[in-house]
Amino acid sequence: MSKPRDDSVWNRLAPERREQLEEWLFDERRGYADVLELARREWRVEGTISSLGRYYRRRAREREVGEMVSTQAAADAINALPLRSAGLREAAVKLVGQAALRAGLERPDALAELISLTQLLLASEDHELRRQRLQLADRNFHYQAVLAARQDLPQFSACLAALQADASLSPAEVCRRLAAVLFPPTQPKSDLAATMEAADSAWHQQRINLLLEVMFPGLDNRDPAASSPPAGQPEAPTH
Repeated sequence: MSKPRDDSVWNRLAPERREQLEEWLFDERRGYADVLELARREWRVEGTISSLGRYYRRRAREREVGEMVSTQAAADAINALPLRSAGLREAAVKLVGQAALRAGLERPDALAELISLTQLLLASEDHELRRQRLQLADRNFHYQAVLAARQDLPQFSACLAALQADASLSPAEVCRRLAAVLFPPTQPKSDLAATMEAADSAWHQQRINLLLEVMFPGLDNRDPAASSPPAGQPEAPTH
């Protein structure tokens, strides 16, 4: 015969009494000794602090899992709504501002609450400024890339006309020669210059891609080195 659980006295309670017990423990945050006295006086139920503690810890874990499931379901329901994140963010900031104003007017002595709300407002403003700076930097990057590509178009067109006159060149070779015209090799650089050039590799590749998209709408403008044949192996003949 299995030994009964130490907290079985609490598990045997009627559902309404278990609900009341959890209200004492979780909602009212009463101590174990206080809850034991209430159970003894109102229900004539005898228990121990250790059994009540085990019941509390087990139910706390179960409630935490249930809350996580409920939170995920609520998050899924909210994500399915046709709401704009920007609008929700603005509304949240206005609500925090309203709470800070109310705290300052009605409870001017509650400095801790007012300071916390003010810090939230300042942090929200700082995050908004950072987000706007990132958006501006992204737009500026693409604008500069397009501008640089347009400035290179005359030289690129002349080079392209010369390369198109040679029908024996493969698309990979055309890309290599165009890249050499746009970014000719230079003298050996210092460590700083080499580092800066490595950091600008994405910029250079984007310039090449933009130019190729303008002049060759149907051409695969990936890195030409990736499509070139291995060293020592002849390229496929063109027809």
